[in-house]
Amino acid sequence: MQIVISRPYDDKEIVDTYVVDHDSKDKDFEVDWLKALETIQEKDPEYNVSQILVALKRKGWQIMHVSPVKVTY
Repeated sequence: MQIVISRPYDDKEIVDTYVVDHDSKDKDFEVDWLKALETIQEKDPEYNVSQILVALKRKGWQIMHVSPVKVTY
């Protein structure tokens, strides 16, 4: 299991937090994320993160969205 933190819409205070896992433990979430992002950006330049998550779930990723977290710098 991995924890993934994503800052939506370049927000300076809120980050989305996900817990992700894949049955195949040798899968790299970041590599799969970037591939999905590239594919979706080509089809829809105004994409959103939920489109990427759907694509990753189709590739076998189990993704649980945890409540957003407010951060301070």
